[in-house]
Amino acid sequence: MVFYPSDWLYNASVIGLADAIADYFEESDVSFNGDGTITIADSFLSHLFKNLKEVKGDLPPKLPVSPSSRESANFASRIPLMAWLFLRRAADHIKEGNAFKKEREKMEATDLKDPLSVFNAIRPKYFFKDGPFVNAIGAGTKDVAARVAELFGFPEELEEYSLHCSFCGNSFRVPKEKRRLFIDNILVGYAGASAKEFPNAYWDFKPSTPICPACSVAIFFHIFALQQSPDRQFFFVNSPSFALSRELMRQMGIFSKKPDGVFFRNIVDRLTKIAAIQTGWGSMGIEIYRIVGDPPGKYQEVKVTKISHAIVDKLTASPSIGGYLRSINSTGLYEAFIAEDYGKLFQLLYLANKHNATGAKSSAIEIERLVGRTDFRAINAMAGCLPDLLYEGMGYGGEEMELKRIRSETREIFNSRAVRASQDGGEDRLLSSIGRIAYQLIEKTRLGNRLEANYLLTRTFTANGEPLPKSLWEIIATGSEEEFKLGVYAFIDTVAGILKETESQKVKEEGK
Repeated sequence: MVFYPSDWLYNASVIGLADAIADYFEESDVSFNGDGTITIADSFLSHLFKNLKEVKGDLPPKLPVSPSSRESANFASRIPLMAWLFLRRAADHIKEGNAFKKEREKMEATDLKDPLSVFNAIRPKYFFKDGPFVNAIGAGTKDVAARVAELFGFPEELEEYSLHCSFCGNSFRVPKEKRRLFIDNILVGYAGASAKEFPNAYWDFKPSTPICPACSVAIFFHIFALQQSPDRQFFFVNSPSFALSRELMRQMGIFSKKPDGVFFRNIVDRLTKIAAIQTGWGSMGIEIYRIVGDPPGKYQEVKVTKISHAIVDKLTASPSIGGYLRSINSTGLYEAFIAEDYGKLFQLLYLANKHNATGAKSSAIEIERLVGRTDFRAINAMAGCLPDLLYEGMGYGGEEMELKRIRSETREIFNSRAVRASQDGGEDRLLSSIGRIAYQLIEKTRLGNRLEANYLLTRTFTANGEPLPKSLWEIIATGSEEEFKLGVYAFIDTVAGILKETESQKVKEEGK
């Protein structure tokens, strides 16, 4: 059977199933193809749907079965091999660290050869409250073995007519048991259709999106394709190729032990680089899906960050863009840049400059609301790096940008004035004057009022016997609205840096 890439849940399901087969059976049973598809032999899929008792003598070394009681032997005799593959993969998934400490300790004490013991050990995490399959095998289920066989087995009784599966697109004969016919929140409650939410896969509160038996089983394996971040959110990287998605997920695993901001920063860097070098696929973009919950580690909600081909190109073609993002080191800001939410980025730039100019706590609180917890170092980095990030990210310039000339000319002016002020034994009145008008200038810039901003700057410079820096005047006079704002913000940040340096120098001299 050939599986073609589709949406994230389907892709994660197929990768999870394919990797489980390769891990517990043989790599040759699964093929990740160069065209982005996955092939699993039909004969092998049929083998997985056979009863576990029927194939007990033909199990691979990694899937031994040894029931420890009559009850367990009865359970094992009624479930398919596919169910046992899922149970063992789930047990190992928990042992690998994808669970809370108590869940891992419970799994360590479980006999992994006993199907019923393994089922009872993994059931609370995956089939009870806040688990991904909370509606599949409820606490009130009387005949658990029958329910497991129904969920993981192949329907024995089929109708004479066929439908096309909404997941894989293949034609399949409709099972007489109609509960196995449609996608619903029994299969995956947190990411699937819900009668209580709109939009959904229901019409008149009845499921109506058909799914074939193979895909309805594969969905259970999607959790094994996910990686967990340091803050216990689960991630999946979706792309137009199964092989590319699997490689991207492996790269995510490398950074799973790093702090959250560093984790997100590194995975985006690594993902975009790999996507770009994979012939053809990088130009189609990738998506990062996060499964979030309260507390973290629960399966409750799905959020997505889409990385367009344009962003992939920018991140790979421009080392400086990556450098600015690394300097700021904010997950929320990273996501805003990747989503090309320039409105939010300009708002952050305004707030960072306002915070640095006035020390207003309200600005820091608003920044935290927009991008999450942010320290003073990150706010300073936003004020310093965001103008350049936006200038280059929006396509205004390369290495020799107008903003660099503005900063350079501004420093030259104030450095020469600092020398004269030192010789005269006084202070630079222009520097202190700019500090006093900084808040007004920030507000006029935010509103896009370039005439008043230009008047305020020109008046202040002229009153102190200096011409306005040429590059700053040019960008105010002839630049677009975005260039005007970025130019003035870059100037304000440069002056703020000079003011801090001057104050630090004073403190040092007073301490001598």
